[in-house]
Amino acid sequence: MRLRSLLFPAILCKAFTVSAQTDTLRVHFAINSSVLRTNDKKLIDSLVLNCYSVKSILGYADYLGTATGNQILSEQRAEAVKTYFKTIDLTFDTPAYGMGMIKNSVDRTLGNPNDRRVDIIALRPAPVAPPSLKPTTQDSLNENFKRKIEELGNLSVGDALQFSELNFYGGRHILTRQSMPYLDILLDYLRKHTDIKIEIQGHVCCSFNVKDGYDFDSHDSHLSVNRAKAIFDYLAGQGIKKSRMRYRGFGATKPKIYPEQSKADEDANRRVEIVITAKSTDTDK
Repeated sequence: MRLRSLLFPAILCKAFTVSAQTDTLRVHFAINSSVLRTNDKKLIDSLVLNCYSVKSILGYADYLGTATGNQILSEQRAEAVKTYFKTIDLTFDTPAYGMGMIKNSVDRTLGNPNDRRVDIIALRPAPVAPPSLKPTTQDSLNENFKRKIEELGNLSVGDALQFSELNFYGGRHILTRQSMPYLDILLDYLRKHTDIKIEIQGHVCCSFNVKDGYDFDSHDSHLSVNRAKAIFDYLAGQGIKKSRMRYRGFGATKPKIYPEQSKADEDANRRVEIVITAKSTDTDK
């Protein structure tokens, strides 16, 4: 089922133009092992889902063992990743190199886990600009969102309101251009209604076997947290007091739909929710 779910995004990705921006995705291995672990396979899957094009695969080993043995091991690790690429139809001609061991001046009995790895050098796809919306269409969308925002005032403490309009580029914590008007509407509401405190909650889709998604901007596995924080930082930067807000990421631990069978299911799970944490007339005083 996983292979089938990755083939369709891979076909769509062929239509993307690729920018010169490169990212490095790292997967790590156990001592003397070239076997990919489940969580690392999920990270590699994200390259397909987010339309990345892989330039090269570089395998490494730490300083334990002999130089010859580590050279062979680094090659085996690079080939293990390349072989996995073939199973998900990502690429068939990406070069894979064994770079040998990484010399480390720190003497550690168990070696250096960060050096037992493969670096996947990938090109980030250029975001596809959305079609321009006619002013009347955008105005209509804004009015619908404003009515939705007003529901915050009707919520009780602990209640949540889902905002599917706040979308991010795949695998990143950067809001899409078309989401910014909606974020400004939320900002305007919070400026006018100083009686509420909120928690911004981030959720991701498509990765039920891992705690959170991989973030290609920060190169860590805290995608839902980073997305919630991005909204928090924007609102704080525009004058909303940090004492009125907090943020959390739940990864894929609270899906609305499981299992996902369509893009609509994925969109439903890839979401931002605003939870009311307090309502008081002196919240912002």
